[in-house]
Amino acid sequence: MKRKQILKAAILGIVILLLAAPGALAYQVTVDRISGYYTGDGGEFTLTPSADFSWILDSYVPFSMYEYDSGLIGFETFCIEKNEYINPGSTYNAEINELGAVNGGVAGGNPDPVSIGAAYLYNNFVLGSLTGYNYTAGAGRAASADDLQQAIWYLENEIALTDPQIAANLFLQAVITQFGSIENAQLNNNPSLYPVYALNLTTANEGIAQDMLVRYYVSVPEPSTLLLLGAALIGLVGVRRRMMK
Repeated sequence: MKRKQILKAAILGIVILLLAAPGALAYQVTVDRISGYYTGDGGEFTLTPSADFSWILDSYVPFSMYEYDSGLIGFETFCIEKNEYINPGSTYNAEINELGAVNGGVAGGNPDPVSIGAAYLYNNFVLGSLTGYNYTAGAGRAASADDLQQAIWYLENEIALTDPQIAANLFLQAVITQFGSIENAQLNNNPSLYPVYALNLTTANEGIAQDMLVRYYVSVPEPSTLLLLGAALIGLVGVRRRMMK
């Protein structure tokens, strides 16, 4: 019985390591903004991941990936919280959090889960299929970005909007059509439907910064997962050898 219990414990350890893998290592992103892609203090923001975090780009498509003259590649995203900030040109520690935004926000808990409405909108934005979004750089895209940011903040209970403002926001109307009501769209996201999570950002000295939306959907484990799995398997081999003695 003891041998079976040890094996079960080892297997459980591997599962836990795999589940923890997306946020197991600290990554970094550099924040930028592209003229004609935003207005006001909200999105779009362009995040360029560090080399060890570049695997996140597998979850994006050319609609929201951009290559600069420097050769760096980034992805477009939006703010989750209304009362926290980031500075373009700065680099932040980044961690994917499946539980939601942390340590901030006007409303919600800690963590504060991403709503299914916000996840639906961002997922379609990333895929280039968000109806009504102007993807051409310029005043039209900037206006779309502002409307989408307002919709995301509203769905995350970060701002209040009047009934006429809700009626005029085509992205809020889209989630009402999709989920039946704003209340339904404010329920917690189901990642199996929309693989969207919170990307927790902190400063170099662990200061709190704005949390952003991130699409995390890859078909193969990223390097951190492979390292953790390797360590777990080595441990399992050691356990098996001891059992055989």
